[in-house]
Amino acid sequence: MLDAREDLLKSNLWQSYGGWDMLISYDVSDFQNWVSAIPDLHWAFLERTARFFETDRHIFVHACLDPELDMDEQPDWLLYWEFFDRLQPHKTGKRIICAHTPQRSGHIKDVGFAACIDTGPASGGWLTCLDANSGKYWQANENGNTRDGTL
Repeated sequence: MLDAREDLLKSNLWQSYGGWDMLISYDVSDFQNWVSAIPDLHWAFLERTARFFETDRHIFVHACLDPELDMDEQPDWLLYWEFFDRLQPHKTGKRIICAHTPQRSGHIKDVGFAACIDTGPASGGWLTCLDANSGKYWQANENGNTRDGTL
């Protein structure tokens, strides 16, 4: 979204990957001149958003990472666009929590060194919240159904 502000090609691509729906939620009617419709406070929030988050035990990323690189050396294309199937254990041994690769089953994909919590909310699936320390998770769908469990 940030890159899409300045580049028409990136704007069109971003809109095709869910950005259009997001703009509708802002009541945008001119999809070519959408940037000014986003409040300054929202832009400021997005500009301050971290590329990843790391704790003593976990690494949280949107999509993927290079297992041999330190986190501050990770390329954006891996952090934001690569798929879960490419993920390998990180050299720190920390457990990776990510999304970006929808699990059509509606269940978290847990492979030990990593868990993918994208359970398809954008396509009618479940929105998942995970307590990474305990393994407890909660899910809800757009029909108002909820469920919970433990990895």
